[in-house]
Amino acid sequence: MNKKILIISLVAVIAVAAAVAIGALFLGGAELPEREVLVYGDFKYTVNEDGRACIVGYLGDESELVIPSTVDGRTVVEIGDGAFEGKEFVSVTLGSFVKRIGKSAFSECNAMDDFFVNDELEIIDDNAFYGCGSLNAFDFPESVHTLGVGAFYGCGDLSHVSLPLGLKRIPTLCFASCTGLTQFRTANALVEIEDYAFYNASGLVTVTLVNVEKIGSYVFEDCAALQDIDLGPSLKSIGDGVFYNCDALKTITVDSSGGYFTSEGGALVDIKNKTVLQMPMMTEAESYRFPDYVEYVAEYAFRNVLSLKEIVLSESLREIGTYGFYFCDNIERIVTPSASAEEKIKFPSSLTRVGGLAFERCAFFENYREELLIVGDGVLIKFYPQVDSTMNLIDTEISKVVREDIYDPSGALIKDKVMGLSVVLPEGIKCIASAFAEINSVVSVKLPSTLTELSDYAFYHATFLESCDMSVSSVKTIGDHAFDNCQLLEKVVFPENSLTDIGDYLFLDCYALTEITIPKSL
Repeated sequence: MNKKILIISLVAVIAVAAAVAIGALFLGGAELPEREVLVYGDFKYTVNEDGRACIVGYLGDESELVIPSTVDGRTVVEIGDGAFEGKEFVSVTLGSFVKRIGKSAFSECNAMDDFFVNDELEIIDDNAFYGCGSLNAFDFPESVHTLGVGAFYGCGDLSHVSLPLGLKRIPTLCFASCTGLTQFRTANALVEIEDYAFYNASGLVTVTLVNVEKIGSYVFEDCAALQDIDLGPSLKSIGDGVFYNCDALKTITVDSSGGYFTSEGGALVDIKNKTVLQMPMMTEAESYRFPDYVEYVAEYAFRNVLSLKEIVLSESLREIGTYGFYFCDNIERIVTPSASAEEKIKFPSSLTRVGGLAFERCAFFENYREELLIVGDGVLIKFYPQVDSTMNLIDTEISKVVREDIYDPSGALIKDKVMGLSVVLPEGIKCIASAFAEINSVVSVKLPSTLTELSDYAFYHATFLESCDMSVSSVKTIGDHAFDNCQLLEKVVFPENSLTDIGDYLFLDCYALTEITIPKSL
């Protein structure tokens, strides 16, 4: 699933969480009786089974709200779901004995600057302060042990958060779009930060994690001001895209004594999974040498890192993820340790896969003028049409110029129009990265029997491509967007028995495509 869609879906889940909870009260089709709603002054409340009170609504118009500690002699221990949603309070003082703030209890209270808590509060539930854009601080009492999904999502003015010492988990989207936060440090007990927890906290500059063991996916995505992060000594697991679009990131530090991660050389490396995860985009490093054990480069790992001029790959490297070195525009040399001083390009023979657009917008590769750039174990990462001195397409062993005769109204031949190239790729190629992406001179291509994978974006925006013949190939996998925006594509012939997996948006905007035969192997 596209991650932006996932964010929208998560917000939708938060918005309907209360409805889902209500649905859970039904058993065998029989609805449990609702509690009677009582009124005390301007407050609506219900009585819990233990005889204590839950505030469920407000009838008044005070701008500085003080929630009572008791109503009709009953101790107030809970603020119900949605109780004050959308109210125009400037400040709120919580009752002395409230232990739980319910789902969406104060959501969209846009004018609320201050919220004064008690020393008894334990639970702040899902979406409790969602969209409280003016809330500038929240002093957590040490009694709080649970935060809900999206609890402070969209609290744009929240500038300071000091978490209670006993809190163990920051849930999904908890501080997302808290654009006023500039610094964040975890308490000792905190061990987990879930997906998107700080998504779009665009003012965040420094982060210090003390004993965090697990970080979910896209936790700091779109934290555009984030410069320095210390991941601490306890980290054992980290999700995908944690630092996606952190364009100001200068340093990632991690204590390698735990044996799971290292930041030696400037890049974050997962030792256990043998993967380079992230080089900070604003690093000043001009050269980076992979640890010898590295086998994988994660998606986006070196995206937009402009300082790097030299990359020394490990001899054991097996795979480079999608967008791996995207827009590394100043790379001048990418080699293995065994390369000679004169060599500018040398990939290890162990390399079997390169993801889509991994070297897109890298001038070093865009200026490569050989017809085929095949690296590693048969990975085609670039196709370059051959031309003569006047920039006209020419025939080669694998590419033939396709011409079409044009006649005048009398039937006389005027000229033969060049339509493009018909390409028959040679045997030995096993994987095609985005080698044909945005190549507008190819009209047809036939893939070899040795081919087993088309990576993401393999033929993306190959505008004049009309046909792709995979019939003799051994293709098992076709990645996302492989033929996206091939607007003249009319015919694709899949292999009959080998294809088992196809990606998303495979033929997006392929307007001329009229028929596809799905092989039995799918």
